[in-house]
Amino acid sequence: MATEKTEVVIVGVGAAGAVLAAELTKAGLKVTALERGPRHTTADFAPQDELRFFQRQDLRPDPKRQPVTWRPSPKARATPLRSLSYGNQVGGGTVHYGAVSWRFHEDDFRARSHTIERYGEAAIPADSSLADWPLSYADLEPFYDKAEYEIGVSGKAGNLLGQKIAGGNPFEAPRRRDYPLPPLQTDQSGALFDEAARKLGYRPFSAPHAIISQAYRGRPGCTYCGFCQGSAAMSGRSRARSSACCRRRMRPATSSSSPAPCAIASTATITVA
Repeated sequence: MATEKTEVVIVGVGAAGAVLAAELTKAGLKVTALERGPRHTTADFAPQDELRFFQRQDLRPDPKRQPVTWRPSPKARATPLRSLSYGNQVGGGTVHYGAVSWRFHEDDFRARSHTIERYGEAAIPADSSLADWPLSYADLEPFYDKAEYEIGVSGKAGNLLGQKIAGGNPFEAPRRRDYPLPPLQTDQSGALFDEAARKLGYRPFSAPHAIISQAYRGRPGCTYCGFCQGSAAMSGRSRARSSACCRRRMRPATSSSSPAPCAIASTATITVA
């Protein structure tokens, strides 16, 4: 068996591993990425087989073949978990997650100090490991921006450089520019929810999603086909849910094949602020 030399080995090609692989190869390094699951193509999802992907959870690890157990204490008997919801293929959980793409709030980076400021030292147990992040939201903001434009996130900004923008999240941390794509379309139940929330004095807005709402960098926009793990059109919920092929919306179509219909979230999430 031949031995191939490489400079970097990444174990697990999910959201983090795939991004690291892309950035390291751009920097000129030779990268080998290992993934225990298969690498799916658009053709794998063409039949829109809900029985295979959603009921039989083909995109998740098989708990019988790869059991994971849990116990509340060392003396308790370990219990096998019946369902494992993380990814089991190239792309990891990004292949079937809901694609909701929030940024952390500024206070999320100051978990310990913010808790003390609000509730006092006594609110944190003496043996707690709660700590502030070693960096701030401002440190990460340029990278949030880069990721959103690289992937193609659909949404509406609510805070541009400190200026509040109508229609977006008024409580979000400042961002340097709007999302690269407009929000996903809202279905009828979402429109009704929006109207009712506004009558009550709330400020509903569409949550950001890593689902392209229109053509972007060679990729076709979402066609709202409804194959999305129980879409809003079928379940009455105004939620953008994941599908077996949301990863397709996050990578360019190859020049040798025509774009396949979007098999992913059908509506935008309506969130109340």
